[in-house]
Amino acid sequence: MLLAAILVIGYLVIVIICEIQKQQKHRRYQHQRLIQPVKRPIVAPPAPPLRPPKAAPLPPQVFHFDSRPYREGKEISQLYRRLLTLTRDEKTAKRLFQSTSERNPGRSIEWVLEKTILDLERDRGRY
Repeated sequence: MLLAAILVIGYLVIVIICEIQKQQKHRRYQHQRLIQPVKRPIVAPPAPPLRPPKAAPLPPQVFHFDSRPYREGKEISQLYRRLLTLTRDEKTAKRLFQSTSERNPGRSIEWVLEKTILDLERDRGRY
């Protein structure tokens, strides 16, 4: 009977040791879960706008026609910007304006700009 009691006590000691080890593993697992960062879904950053932001309007420019400074008016400003758009170069635009004004003396600046633009468009096959 003593042997049976020793066996039962030994069995209980083994069961208790196993339970203690399970609890320690469980505590380690919970501790690791608390330490690890929470995984969150990766969200892409917002897409950049398709259009670039609008640029500020350009200040009025000063042109030197006939060696005197001239501040452009609204209509002349629009015509000169259109001429610059067609030529894509300020030197070329001024050279074309100069040659047209020399061929047509006494004409207004607006007329010369319109004539220069029409000549350019005609030569490029628009008309």
